[in-house]
Amino acid sequence: MSGPLPDPRTPVDAVVRTAQYLAGIVSYEGLWPQLARVVHNFYGADIAAFLARDAGGEIRCLQCEPENTELAQVCAESAKQVFESGFLSTEALSLPDPHESILLPIGRERQRTAYVLVAAHRGRTPLPRETLDLYLALAGLIETTLDRIASQHRFLSMADNVPELLFQMVEQDGA
Repeated sequence: MSGPLPDPRTPVDAVVRTAQYLAGIVSYEGLWPQLARVVHNFYGADIAAFLARDAGGEIRCLQCEPENTELAQVCAESAKQVFESGFLSTEALSLPDPHESILLPIGRERQRTAYVLVAAHRGRTPLPRETLDLYLALAGLIETTLDRIASQHRFLSMADNVPELLFQMVEQDGA
């Protein structure tokens, strides 16, 4: 494929470009900063954050773009209801400048939401339905990427064990 990349500011092209970009990610290393940059650059979010909840229920920020501890804390506070309900939420973030945001649950682990994506856009008007739909598509792409990486890790783990299994089978047959 040659030619210029699609303009990421158009909705369909943002999704296509995201899918192409995520297809190249093969490990968890550096995943969250890459995803935050995608949300910031391809979807035009002024703030992009990914949050996780540990076994004790504590919410921690995996990545915030731009990097800012206070901003990450505001996102974590807003994400509590999404972790509890498993449903997306739209709200204004409590920041000096008004920001309308969407908070999306991503992935499930042991019947709980694994991650929350926070994408905030500067302004007072609620995000249009088309923007919400784009973020829903993005959440699906991210979940697919996480599942693909997990599957690759399981396969590689099994492949690492094949020589040992073969050795054990040969030992048993030779005994």
